[in-house]
Amino acid sequence: MVNKQLTITKVRAQTGSFVTGLGNTSWNMADPAFVSGRAATEDRLKTVSDAVKQASASATDYRLVENDTATDKAYTVTSNKVDLTVKDEKSGTTKTVTIKDIASKN
Repeated sequence: MVNKQLTITKVRAQTGSFVTGLGNTSWNMADPAFVSGRAATEDRLKTVSDAVKQASASATDYRLVENDTATDKAYTVTSNKVDLTVKDEKSGTTKTVTIKDIASKN
């Protein structure tokens, strides 16, 4: 362990005690093998962080929205089916989801 000043890209300089010169700086996302009890280096954490960010950027988050065509904003079963509108909160894209063969209340 050495005591020195460390400049971190895009953040700020930090002063403190740091372990440097570690050999476990790469991480294979396709075949992740780990050693229990061994700490991850910041290089490894950045690899995982970047992969999570990339996966999150391409993910969708569709949610049910109000029925704007109905006065009470509710959905109604018609002819044993209901068309629901869902919206992706990330992109704003809307789609229709149809549920068929709904039993009537007769």
